[in-house]
Amino acid sequence: MIPFISSLEMFLLRFFKDEKEKGIDEPKYLNEAILEFPATVISSLLKESKYLYKKAIFEIVAHGLNIHRDDIKSNDKIKNILLKSTRNLQVDIENLYYKKVKTIYGEILKICVNSSKIIKPY
Repeated sequence: MIPFISSLEMFLLRFFKDEKEKGIDEPKYLNEAILEFPATVISSLLKESKYLYKKAIFEIVAHGLNIHRDDIKSNDKIKNILLKSTRNLQVDIENLYYKKVKTIYGEILKICVNSSKIIKPY
């Protein structure tokens, strides 16, 4: 079954779709059910960490530097991007942190602590 796990996962995710779309301030891959198997814990923690970076941390750092995320992802030279970033984006970084990062980070830590009971070191 190991070679088919990815395909099976994609099929099951399409088949058992969540009724509501989760917001950025809610964990997307973490729940109590993943604690049953060590592999699901590790996989979910990796996915959640990547999702947190992609959606929240990257945005906060970019806005803290007064640069739009799209500009960073573009092929423009960094010098041109910095010259365009002279106006303040008026973004409350602390509020973004508490709204988008802190909640999910807390859930990641909670799962890590709870999973330490089932994942044994080699």
